[in-house]
Amino acid sequence: SSAQLKTAHKIFKESCRVDWERSIEKIHNHIRGLSPYPGAWTTLHFNDGQEMSLKIFGATIARHAHNDSIGSLSVGKKELLVAVDGGDLSLTEIQLPNKRKMKIHEALNGISIPKNAFVR
Repeated sequence: SSAQLKTAHKIFKESCRVDWERSIEKIHNHIRGLSPYPGAWTTLHFNDGQEMSLKIFGATIARHAHNDSIGSLSVGKKELLVAVDGGDLSLTEIQLPNKRKMKIHEALNGISIPKNAFVR
């Protein structure tokens, strides 16, 4: 066949950062497109000023109407929701610094995310 192979754009670290201002579908596709390698990432901010990098390998669209600010988190025992334009994105597989990739319920066992934490 005479189909031309197109070379993919070089992926830079900054282009793997999640832009939480985008629509829920665009964010979901961005995460899926970068998984498993090189992986989408974001910065988790804590209310005491601490921050940590967070890799995201899986997410599902959980549509809930909300009035939460973009990037704010809802933390349950087994789920981590990020408020975005169009609903909540449920993070299903993440990697914390110096840890292995984990399903969200495992990760939440090992880290306590305070109420006012957010991603940006």
